[in-house]
Amino acid sequence: MKNKTMFVLRNSFKTTVFLAAIVLYASLSYRQTRVMAQSDSRMQSATGEASETARLDYGLVIDCSISLRAQLPLMLDIGKTIVGGNRLNDKTFLVRFISTNKIETIVPLTNDKSEVIDGLENLYTESGLTAITDALRVSTQYLLAQQTANVDASQTHGKALILITDGEERTDKAKINEVLATLHEKKVRVYVIGLSAELKNDKGNKTYARAVKFLKSIADATDGRAFFPETREDFTKDTNELFRLMRQQ
Repeated sequence: MKNKTMFVLRNSFKTTVFLAAIVLYASLSYRQTRVMAQSDSRMQSATGEASETARLDYGLVIDCSISLRAQLPLMLDIGKTIVGGNRLNDKTFLVRFISTNKIETIVPLTNDKSEVIDGLENLYTESGLTAITDALRVSTQYLLAQQTANVDASQTHGKALILITDGEERTDKAKINEVLATLHEKKVRVYVIGLSAELKNDKGNKTYARAVKFLKSIADATDGRAFFPETREDFTKDTNELFRLMRQQ
């Protein structure tokens, strides 16, 4: 009887030790996982990588001045490609601009891709003094007003403008700093598709260099990016990078 009792006690002790070891291992594994997750998070912050935004609200701001008449088909293809990459909850609005008094919201903020594409297909060029600064100002005001009116605290809304132009600003550039300050403060990034190559042929290297510098300054001041594709193939190479950057708000 004594031997049987000792046998039971020994087995009970072994079982208790075994279970304690399992609990200790699980606890250590959990702590290690948490440390690794926190480390990954710190590394992500250190490298500047942002988490993807749940929804993106952005405007296509398209220069329809007469100087871009020959490039209108390319601009439409670029616009359609960008809209085609929208996710389910993304919303887009379309702005057509020429001069200060010719800036219009063709399509209001919507998640209906077909509506935006229809708007793109109806764009046309006109004569006028290209007003890039004013177009950005009007587009920013519209975007911010829409987000204020449609607040959804359960989601993170990224904000961006995609400016498609040759970069030849022909109105007062003095206002650009004020516009860029608002964009930066409100965390609205501007991604530029600069179709500036024709300026080099039509108006010389100085005009081309001035346009490129102006567009880069807009993108840099708003933590965006400027792309300068010369063909559809060039833009295709930039598309994935543009989509990735737009998501990192």
